[in-house]
Amino acid sequence: MEITRNIYIYIERERDRERGREKEREGERRRERGRER
Repeated sequence: MEITRNIYIYIERERDRERGREKEREGERRRERGRER
């Protein structure tokens, strides 16, 4: 039971990392657009 719980936690952490990377990419795109203006 404990092992399955740890696996779910690990999966959630990986998803959060992917979301964080996507947010960083969006921030970079916004910065580039601001420079063009």
